[in-house]
Amino acid sequence: MSAVKIARPRVLRSRNDRPLTLDEIRGVAPAVFSTHKALHMSENYAYVPTFQILETLLAEGFQCHEVAQSQPYKKDRAPYVKHMLRLRYPTGEAPAIGGLAPELVLVNAHNGTSQYYLMGGIYRFICANGMVVGDTFASMAVRHSGGDITRNRVLEGSYEIINEQLPAVMGQVVNMQGRILTGIEREEMATRALALRYPNTIPSFAAADLLRTRRPQDEGQDLWTTFNVIQENVTQGGSHGRSTMFAQRTTMRAVERVDALVGLNRKLWDVAAGYLQAA
Repeated sequence: MSAVKIARPRVLRSRNDRPLTLDEIRGVAPAVFSTHKALHMSENYAYVPTFQILETLLAEGFQCHEVAQSQPYKKDRAPYVKHMLRLRYPTGEAPAIGGLAPELVLVNAHNGTSQYYLMGGIYRFICANGMVVGDTFASMAVRHSGGDITRNRVLEGSYEIINEQLPAVMGQVVNMQGRILTGIEREEMATRALALRYPNTIPSFAAADLLRTRRPQDEGQDLWTTFNVIQENVTQGGSHGRSTMFAQRTTMRAVERVDALVGLNRKLWDVAAGYLQAA
């Protein structure tokens, strides 16, 4: 049996906290600059290039700090696959607090696999860890309606998330920082995160591995620190275990696809937010 090739996403995160240039974005995510939709799409699909949206947001003062694009198995699909941009608005109403910066996350594709998705995100400087908030906060979908309709709705939604919804999210972060978890709660949270990562299979890894810290600053017992440790371990991988079928040593891989990464991040946030309600 031949080995299955894993298509890892291409990701670029800005260094020294400077915005990415258009050439840097293009080098990682050519789909952002695609000039037409996938050939199989019908005439009912209104094509709006991601670059037009990005150009509008940049003109409004947003700055792109991360870009990612899924890697298709066939190279001719690269101009249309799902891609993600993370942007900041320096003068938004949700300021950076405690080494965190609020971000706008934009996901799109030109092959019919995605609408324009706008979500609130949080970037943690200490570990270069980008999070996406859950389903209950700061998110909206914009259909490919064409031209100015889509562009205007994306722009309106961006300001709504940055100025109206993310301030509430950042307030929730402060509450998470003040919520101290018991040992049982931390283990339970890790177990739930592992189940989200492997919803249909028995994982080869112990939930306790997700509580392993990678730096001294992550040694806290509060909900926010615990969430960050779990989120980093479950999305970036690295835990070791043995496969349940062949008892072979295996290593948890990083989450591969853009949509899987975003979806898992949102579910993890909702799990963490649930511990605030239970306090």
